[in-house]
Amino acid sequence: MSRAADATRILADRLDGRIRRQIRNGHDRQLVPRIPCPDCDTTGLMMRLSPPLAARVIECPTCGAAWPRADVLGSVAA
Repeated sequence: MSRAADATRILADRLDGRIRRQIRNGHDRQLVPRIPCPDCDTTGLMMRLSPPLAARVIECPTCGAAWPRADVLGSVAA
């Protein structure tokens, strides 16, 4: 496995664990730090995970656009 694939897998595992903990604790909005928005390119702002789609979709609080989580995580690891 390449380093990029390893980094993506590790990042996804950590994010999945964080999401599961937050859902278990009853948070209705989860925050993921430092994922840049691919659309408006706002780095440093937090992108939100929509609760019903927390495992699949990340949305930007600035422009409101949403992407499949795997696409955003893949762009971060690359």
